Amino acid sequence: MEKSVISQKTPTTIFLLGFMASGKTSYGRKAAKRLELPFIDLDGVIEKEMGMSIPELFQKQGEQAFRAIEFKTLSNLLPQYGIISLGGGTVCNPEIWSLLKVHGLTVFLDMPFEQCLGRLRTSKKARPLAENLENKEAIDNLRTLYESRQENYNLADHKVDFPFDHRSLVNSLSSWIKG
Repeated sequence: MEKSVISQKTPTTIFLLGFMASGKTSYGRKAAKRLELPFIDLDGVIEKEMGMSIPELFQKQGEQAFRAIEFKTLSNLLPQYGIISLGGGTVCNPEIWSLLKVHGLTVFLDMPFEQCLGRLRTSKKARPLAENLENKEAIDNLRTLYESRQENYNLADHKVDFPFDHRSLVNSLSSWIKG
């Protein structure tokens, strides 16, 4: 079994970014466990602090207010070593990048749109920007959103191309952390 003391040798924060359903939380949680690092899901922290789900926040306060909450929540978490899974649109806020670059390593989980779409269709997690995915117009809108975010994702320090699994992610993260 792979064991690591990375958290004791190199305190750092690894930010996982990518589109909705690209595996930031599921792969990130498994990678953190194997690397013996804390894991934080930013959306989960926001939901706990706000006392409502992300879709409820979007509905009641709008996306702009949600992005401000997201920035404040991340700011309050840092510095924090471990792996932090960001929301799909977190990195579209230019202010976020100043936090990310100062506090850690950014890793883009690059999953093609069709795979993300398939995972979104089978996911039990509600996502406010991915609803009615049997409708062609909704899918086209989601694809446009996916494409518009690629430039932001590509600002990451490192990219992991699909297909990936938690073992390959752990190996990549380990080598990048060690430098």
